[in-house]
Amino acid sequence: AILIHRERATEAVERFRQQVEITEMIGSEDVGAIKAKIAECKSKDPGAFPEDPMIVKVGEEEEEAAELVIPLAMSADPFMGTITDAVESARYKSQVLARDYKLSIAISNNTILGLAAGLLLALVIAIPFIAYLALTGVI
Repeated sequence: AILIHRERATEAVERFRQQVEITEMIGSEDVGAIKAKIAECKSKDPGAFPEDPMIVKVGEEEEEAAELVIPLAMSADPFMGTITDAVESARYKSQVLARDYKLSIAISNNTILGLAAGLLLALVIAIPFIAYLALTGVI
């Protein structure tokens, strides 16, 4: 793109024409031809432009308009949905892990409770019953 400015338009356009070579390949779909043109352009590489950089300043009106168009920072709104989804996923996974941990603790606690209840029943019911059968001569 060429920046057109009233006072320096011709000078800037001439400078641009010195720095750029136009290559016409519109509509060409041949990969070999495109690669050959790229190799040709690489072989013609003149290096850095020998003159000092040209600075073309625009008026204040255009500069203010450009400042209005260019945002200073990107909005974080598009990323908040992703962050919220990630937080909800981590929360759900931690709840599932906590539930599994509670279930495994409950199973081990119930196992201990079952063994204790069985031992208590054996002491309270089975041993006196066996002793009664032994004293009566059935066993």
